[in-house]
Order: sequence, then C-alpha cells, then structure tokens
Amino acid sequence: MADKQKKPKKPIRRKGPPISGKRMRPPPRPRRRMKLQAAGKQGKGQKQVQRRKYSRVKTSVKVRIQKYNAEDKTFSTDAGTSKNVSAGGLLIHHHEPLKLGRYVMVSFSLPGSDEELDFVAKVVRVEELIDKGYDIGVMFMRKAPGEYEKLHMYVFDAL
Repeated sequence: MADKQKKPKKPIRRKGPPISGKRMRPPPRPRRRMKLQAAGKQGKGQKQVQRRKYSRVKTSVKVRIQKYNAEDKTFSTDAGTSKNVSAGGLLIHHHEPLKLGRYVMVSFSLPGSDEELDFVAKVVRVEELIDKGYDIGVMFMRKAPGEYEKLHMYVFDAL
C-alpha cells in the first residue's frame, strides 16, 4: 500500500467567463402574457377560467388620445379605435407607437351612449402589428366614481 503514489489532481477547468469574485445574477425571466387557463380538460361545452383582474369585452369605438408635451406645454390630440375594454383599461389600435409609462388622457363613448367618458391612463403595452399600426394597452389610473361605474356596468352587462 505504501508503493502506491497518489497522482496529482488535474485542475478543474470551467467553461465560460472567468469568475471575478462577484456573484453573477441570472438573466431576468421574460414576462409572459396572461392567458386563459382551462378549467380541467378543454372540451366542448366547458368554460375557461379567466385569470385577469378585470374581464374584457370586445368593443370597437373611437378613442381620443390627448398627449401632453412638456416642452411647449401644449396638448396634442390623436384618434384611435378600441379593440377591447375592461374596467381596468383599454386596448387601442393606433397608427403610431406611444412611449411605455407615458400618461395620456383617453376619451370615448360606450356603444348605445352619447356620453363621453374621460380617464387618465398609463401606457403599459405597445405591440407592433404585422399589417400596420400598433396595439397600445392603457391602464386607467384616475377613475371618477360616476364614470367608472358606467364603464363597470357596461362590461358586466356585456358578459
């Protein structure tokens, strides 16, 4: 047993960038879109469970978008068309992108009503479409109680 000599160990070679002594963080996970989750197996006659906070209703109405320009302290007005509406926000089809995080004033009338609803909203999603234009998701920030109730009742009745 004394005859056996221990072989020197080879150094372990690590693939990748050298270790700098600092702990490296893993890259952030990509955000996933919220999807409808099937209740059990998906089959005929089975309903889907919605995981969103607010239910969405497909509605196509004209939307007026007011953007504030801080440089010359003026408002510019643009128009778009809604794709869906919920008590928490709106998906708008628009011809140009808006900056994420920007606050805008959106005004629209619900179908069957002449009264215009006004909301301060924040741009939370911008998606370029293949054909042309952009889908812009806005989240309502300031909700006047009377207007919010009308919107909530419209969505509830449409479901």
